Amino acid sequence: MINVLIADDHAIVRAGVRRILEEDAGIKVVGEAGDGHEAVRLAKELHPDVIVLDYAMPGLDGLDASQQILAHQPKARIIVLTMHSNEEYAVRLLQAGVKGFLLKASQPEDLPRAVKKVMNGCIFISPSIIESIAARVIQPKEDPVARLSPRELQVLVRLAQGDSTRDVAEFLKLSVSTIDTHRSRLLEKLDLRNNSDITRFALRHKLIENI
Repeated sequence: MINVLIADDHAIVRAGVRRILEEDAGIKVVGEAGDGHEAVRLAKELHPDVIVLDYAMPGLDGLDASQQILAHQPKARIIVLTMHSNEEYAVRLLQAGVKGFLLKASQPEDLPRAVKKVMNGCIFISPSIIESIAARVIQPKEDPVARLSPRELQVLVRLAQGDSTRDVAEFLKLSVSTIDTHRSRLLEKLDLRNNSDITRFALRHKLIENI
């Protein structure tokens, strides 16, 4: 039996993930977390075989939570779920020690398959992302997203989705002045002028979905 911890800030998503996983007789969901901090705490308490994390969670996102979990449990098997198909997300997570990167647009059967694959010591990445990573290796080109620090990337994505600076500060549990500093730095790094430019950039680089 593979014991799994689920972390997502949306209860309805957690319920869906639980249902998909528990349709497999070899998988048992042993806990659910509503944010990154709770995911880190439950990972320490429950010692699950596999942890399925949403990338976009308040406070600690999937990358932050993964890094904290792996700091205490270096052998933890983590799969990150995301709706964003930019390969930079996958690269950063894999470099941090995450074992799986699964798009939410994937087929339901991909989730238990990913859980079993990482449980067996393998890496699981959504096929479309593998193609993007391969293209990046075959024909190297600078990705401007790679210039951003993890925090700057978090701020960019939230601003691109229409959040105000105060909204971003509350979501990431940081001060407004800190968010302003990150915003100024990312604008300079990417040669952007305002939040409209940020949104266009995020859409062009598949950091957010077009609504």
